[in-house]
Amino acid sequence: MLAFAFATVHARPPEELTRHEYAQRAHTELTRWIDDGFWHFAGLAVVSPAGRPVVVYRNATGGYLIPGFIAEKTFHIFSGHYSWRLLAFVNELTAAVTAALVALLGFRMATRLALPTVLALLCGAAVEAVYFTFPDNLWLYWSMWAQPMWVLFEVLFFLLEDYSDRHRRTREQTIAQAMCVFAMVYVEFVLGVAFLAAYGLVSLVLRNNAREWRRYGLVVALPGLCALAVFAMQVGIASARFGAPAMSGTPPLSRTGLDGDTRIYTTHLDIAFGRDVARRNFHHTTEQLFIWTWMFLFGTASLLASMLAFARGRAPAFLATTLATLAGTWVIHAAVFSQAVVIHPYLYDVVLATPLMLALFVAVPALIEPLVNRTGVAVLLVVFCAIWYSFYQMRLYALRDPLPVTASPYLGLGQTHL
Repeated sequence: MLAFAFATVHARPPEELTRHEYAQRAHTELTRWIDDGFWHFAGLAVVSPAGRPVVVYRNATGGYLIPGFIAEKTFHIFSGHYSWRLLAFVNELTAAVTAALVALLGFRMATRLALPTVLALLCGAAVEAVYFTFPDNLWLYWSMWAQPMWVLFEVLFFLLEDYSDRHRRTREQTIAQAMCVFAMVYVEFVLGVAFLAAYGLVSLVLRNNAREWRRYGLVVALPGLCALAVFAMQVGIASARFGAPAMSGTPPLSRTGLDGDTRIYTTHLDIAFGRDVARRNFHHTTEQLFIWTWMFLFGTASLLASMLAFARGRAPAFLATTLATLAGTWVIHAAVFSQAVVIHPYLYDVVLATPLMLALFVAVPALIEPLVNRTGVAVLLVVFCAIWYSFYQMRLYALRDPLPVTASPYLGLGQTHL
């Protein structure tokens, strides 16, 4: 799928990257680290080009830029210059790896629902295709964001949770899970804190026992607090080095919307119905942007059906815990920081879409299969739907960032008589 994307929707000249607003921002952030040093800025992103006063972005750790920085720094050592195409590939590779991990999580869910291995693999492949072609993931070609990388570590956490449920929990597995939580909170601390709250609430309701709470404190809460402490030290060091005026970022109160400002949006309903706010920042066929209504509706219905199946004893606790935490994290974050979600749906939609994809393309067909005598009919229908929806999503992305007109072999076709 990665190769297919670069042969189709990403088959564009490198010069486009040099002109793209978000690719230029990534170039500035990474070249400041390459030229002046990662530690010089305490690991925080610098949004001002070289030769201008330093402006440090204080609302993010910069952790999500580290894979691209490592790749660009290595390339720079051997070539002496920055590679725009390399970063685009690394960003999309990150999306591809995350899609594969989401597929593996879906496969594990399907096998826990007693779906035969071949059918479980097909469900995993279906959710992988839909996740990778989600327009916001394809858009990572231009720049990496914290939220998609956060999803990677969240999915890894639950894959390790599944492994520990099936085998005896080991020290190495516990450490690996704690590292995933640290990485989650470090790359996106707001979503990370929402995850801590959601997972704690789900554990309280679905798995309330003393052993589980001790494990929550050691494996989840403690690593999360450590990540927050590291971020606080980064901000403190950068502020002391460059001064408070150099620290840039939106005040948290305005992101919550509790300041009462109505210039951007009114209520939380604008998260769904006020997307024109975000569309104004783009330039092509804006009326088609950030639309995934049908997957949202069917995915939400599938999520509720999966939770009902768990309540009736037809689904394992792992399925309910995973889906409830994944969806609950978005609910808590969107409830508290509604303004951020209204303005930047292209950052946060993937957080909600992930559990809905898993419920729609994995959990529900696996629950339906026993009702159709495990003939594979439900899985076959899902696979065909995934193929259709994946290409539909690629088309939506192509509308957001169309290829140069000269790349089309059908230029002027409308002027011919057929």
